[in-house]
Amino acid sequence: MSTVKNDSRVSLYYQLLLDDGTEVESNHGDEVLSLVMGDGTLTEGMELALLNQSQGDSVEVTLSPEQGYGYPSQENVSISIS
Repeated sequence: MSTVKNDSRVSLYYQLLLDDGTEVESNHGDEVLSLVMGDGTLTEGMELALLNQSQGDSVEVTLSPEQGYGYPSQENVSISIS
């Protein structure tokens, strides 16, 4: 069985939780997320966690802010009203 490498096509379900367990985002029950490793869809920390995994693996990853979306900041908030 091959493992995930840069440029591999990967399909996955994910759940993003805060430290307190609050769910921020999930695609469980929705369409699977399909991407090519290294295409910029995932944060670098997530890509590193998926490298060398095999089909069917289940991975739980804890990322620091630097490995994920960064520290909370009002500059990172955008609201669009239509």
